[in-house]
Amino acid sequence: MDLIHIYDTVTGHRLGSLPASSWKWRRQISGPGSLSVEITYSDEVRGRDLRTELAPWRTTLAVVDQVTHRVVAAGIVYQRRWDEDAYKLEVSCADVWSIFKLRLVMPHVLDSYNQGTIVGEDGTYPPPWTLTYMGSLGDIARDLVASTLQLGPLPIVLPPIEGGSAQRTWQVPDFATIASRLEDLTRVISGPEIIFQPRLVDGTTSLAWHMLIGDPELHVETHTWDLRRRAAPLIKISVDEDASDMISDSWARGGSQDDATLIAHHHDRWLEEAGWPLLQGADTSHSTVSEIKTLSDYARSATLLRSRSTEVVSIQMRRLDEAGYQLGDKVVPGDHISLRVDSPYLGSKVLRLKVLELTGDASEWITVSCREIIDEESP
Repeated sequence: MDLIHIYDTVTGHRLGSLPASSWKWRRQISGPGSLSVEITYSDEVRGRDLRTELAPWRTTLAVVDQVTHRVVAAGIVYQRRWDEDAYKLEVSCADVWSIFKLRLVMPHVLDSYNQGTIVGEDGTYPPPWTLTYMGSLGDIARDLVASTLQLGPLPIVLPPIEGGSAQRTWQVPDFATIASRLEDLTRVISGPEIIFQPRLVDGTTSLAWHMLIGDPELHVETHTWDLRRRAAPLIKISVDEDASDMISDSWARGGSQDDATLIAHHHDRWLEEAGWPLLQGADTSHSTVSEIKTLSDYARSATLLRSRSTEVVSIQMRRLDEAGYQLGDKVVPGDHISLRVDSPYLGSKVLRLKVLELTGDASEWITVSCREIIDEESP
């Protein structure tokens, strides 16, 4: 049985429970998850000041399995809607990734800065207005989060430092957000997959977010299922394909100084050699990039990520199997699935899948959305 609990966003301390009538949630790799909760006013909530109890950003909601004490999904409250006629309150939440859209990349020493003029040269500024991070790309992501925790605490558990030779230099006056820099790191070649996994702190009722970083892939477990046995646990599979974003010829524009602009280009010709037409794309979103190698990585990464159509395999399954053991509840974003299929469309084979997203609600079913794992060396 799942219940909705209320937590303090800054400390993670449990504040109470919420008798919700329905909810739905979504979790994904390298991006914000969501949780929406609906409360119908009844005797259970009569007399409670939910307007204060569920204050946006100050409070976090979580769906907690009361048997296993596992956090199914969680999110920070950011939006509410009250329907006076229906006596219903709708609360929208997003996981901790979203609060990083409201955190800037800057050192804590600037918290006392008031006003003035800073003088730079060729687009760079003296410390502390220039920040340089070194290590693996995962380390740089970790250090970005660590830096914003110095400015304002959150109940986030950071992973250990790995070590590496990557380097990123950012200018504070660009006023980039932590979220945008994390997204940049995940999108380059060999960029790490990142999720913030909500968990109860051992031996307590408090909530913490564990930052999990892939190397570069997050892969906790491989699940082996047989779709031919569709009687109970797996009831539905669908495949959605979208090739509107495919490219083989990628251009990227970086920062500009005076009349000089960084341009990077990567053309992977295997699609055309296999009979596809030329498909071009340009990315102009990297105006703060000043290193040509970093920009080249973005250009090359686009041809790797977008040289095939986006095909999403969705599997609807029970959270528990017939014997009461965890089935869908064992899956987390990043996991692999070995799925045996016998289909007129997919063929008779074993599909190797990567879990991209999980969605669920108050029912016993969840939907697992995946992409097929394809070896890079094979077209």
